[in-house]
Amino acid sequence: MIDEANVYLPKFMDDYNRRFGCVARNDHDAHRPLLDRDGLDDIFTWQEERRVTAQLTVHHKRTMYLLEPTEEAKAAAKKRVTVVEYEDGGVSIRFQGIALAARPFHKDGCVTQASIVENKLLSGALTEIRKRQQQREHELVRSAKTKREKRIVRDRFANKLPPPGP
Repeated sequence: MIDEANVYLPKFMDDYNRRFGCVARNDHDAHRPLLDRDGLDDIFTWQEERRVTAQLTVHHKRTMYLLEPTEEAKAAAKKRVTVVEYEDGGVSIRFQGIALAARPFHKDGCVTQASIVENKLLSGALTEIRKRQQQREHELVRSAKTKREKRIVRDRFANKLPPPGP
């Protein structure tokens, strides 16, 4: 596939330049050399402003960043900072040009059943806890005195856990 494309490319370029090419009005080359101070790493980033909470947290793309409680971070509390996202996915948080130390806390983190099953000790403990919760809930239903109390207790635990096994 790539070999075919490489064979086709010179024909395509000739045709494209023939149809859309034009002569420049001025022969002067306006490009300037790249300087050390240009900082392409900062130029090719996505930058957004966010507000720092009083608890020194910043929210960006479903991730909460916990700022280290430095003097710079405390000065940024309740103020706007720049969240800089690099091409590789890295994130930097800056306040008045100074990078603040932060660590991400992903909001979407969850434990899957597969990871619980992998740990047999944890799985056994969770099974025991589940049985005790089910027994406690059924005792509450049985100990309710009026129909109204029984309905309230049943509604509270409805569809939460299956009935206890033998």
